[in-house]
Amino acid sequence: MIAIPACMAGSRDRSLTTIGDSFPLSAATLHHPKSAAILALGHPDVSRNLRLRAPANSHFAISCRLVPCLLVLLATCVNSAVGQGENQPRRLTFDGRQKQDPVFINQGREIIYAVQHEKPRLVLYRLRLSDGHTERLHPDSPLPEFRPVYSRDEATFAYLQMTGNDRLTVQVRRVGMPQPLVVKPTAAVIWHAELTPDGQHLLYAASGQLRMYPLSGGTEHTLTKTEGRNNWPSVSPNGRQVAFGSSRLGNYDLFTLDLDQKTTRRLTTNRSMDARPTWSPDGKQIAFVSTRHRNYELYLIGRDGNGLTRVTQNPERDDYPAWHPDGRHLVSVSQRDGQTDLFLHSISPR
Repeated sequence: MIAIPACMAGSRDRSLTTIGDSFPLSAATLHHPKSAAILALGHPDVSRNLRLRAPANSHFAISCRLVPCLLVLLATCVNSAVGQGENQPRRLTFDGRQKQDPVFINQGREIIYAVQHEKPRLVLYRLRLSDGHTERLHPDSPLPEFRPVYSRDEATFAYLQMTGNDRLTVQVRRVGMPQPLVVKPTAAVIWHAELTPDGQHLLYAASGQLRMYPLSGGTEHTLTKTEGRNNWPSVSPNGRQVAFGSSRLGNYDLFTLDLDQKTTRRLTTNRSMDARPTWSPDGKQIAFVSTRHRNYELYLIGRDGNGLTRVTQNPERDDYPAWHPDGRHLVSVSQRDGQTDLFLHSISPR
C-alpha cells in the first residue's frame, strides 16, 4: 500500500506545512482523478487486468511485469503536475463563518480580520499562523468592529466601530495611548478607513467622496469632488498615491490619485465592477477584486495600468485581498462549498 502524502489530505486537515522560512500554513486539498487514484493505490481489478501472459524467455514477459510500476509512476507524475498547475490556495481557517477585511501583522505571522459573531454581530479576531490559534482582539467590546488597518510600524492601529444604524466612528489606538482616539467625521456614514504608512493621517470614504483627517489635529480635507461614489482608498507604501474605486464614469473602475500633484489616473476600463484595491509591499502592483468574469475573483494590475493578471478561477466568491509582507502571497476571504474562510494564494513574481 502506497502512503498518501500530506498534500492529499482533506481540506479540513489541520496539520501544518511550512512555506518560506517562518510561514506555517494548513495543507491544501488536491483532488486526483479516479483512474490515477486506482492505479496509485493498486486496485485489485486493475492488478488482475495487468497480469498478461507472454511467451517464455521473451522480453515481452519482462515488459508486462513493468507495466504496473510504470503506470503507478505515470499517475503520480500526472497528479503532481495537476496540483502544481492549479496552484491550489491554502486554507487558513475552518469555521466557515462570514469574514472580511484581513490584514497581516507581526511580520506576516498573524492576521487580524473581522468575522461574523452573535453579539455583537461582527468582531475582530486574531489568527496566529504558527498553530492556527484564533482569539477575539477586543473580547469586552459590545459594539460591532471591522476594517482593521495599521501603520507601517504597527504603532498606530485603526478600525471602524458601529455605534448605531449606519453610524460609524473610527477608533484609533497608538502604542502607549491608554484610551483610543475616537474620530467622528463630518458625514454620518463612513466606510473603508485607511491609514497612511507613517500613521499620521486617516483616510476614509464618506458621502461618496474620499477624505483625509490629520490625527495630530486639524480639519478634515476632501480629496475627491466628483459625481458617483469613491470608495476603498489604499495608500501606496511611499505614501504618495491613493488607489481607489470610483463610479464617476458609470460602473466602478480603479483609479490612482497623486497626493502631491493632485492628478488622477484611470487604471481599469471594465463594464463590471473593480473594487477593493490594495498595494503590494514594493508599490509595483495592485491587487483587487472584480466581477468582470461574472463572479468575484482576484486580479493584479501594475501601478501604470498594465499587466492585468487573473489570480483566482473559483466558481464561488474570492474577495478582500491583502498582501503578505513578502509580496509573494495574498490572503483572501473565499468561499468553498458554501463555507467562507481565509485562504492563502501564491503570487508569481513579475
